[in-house]
Amino acid sequence: RWWISGYTLEFDPLLKGLRENLEGNERLMPNLAAVARAITQRLRNGEFNSVAEVRAAFGEALAARLGVEGY
Repeated sequence: RWWISGYTLEFDPLLKGLRENLEGNERLMPNLAAVARAITQRLRNGEFNSVAEVRAAFGEALAARLGVEGY
């Protein structure tokens, strides 16, 4: 069984600054939610074989949505 948890955001060093930046957090969260929904559907479709694949796909999808190079 797989799930995506927002709890891990508290421990992500790349997102540490957002904990202190509510404005940035407000901009990021809707994007994270949209990406999570899309990745969840791909999980249900059996597209991934490992957690590493899910993480990579999530990072790529988020980077694409935010218009940045890599995550």
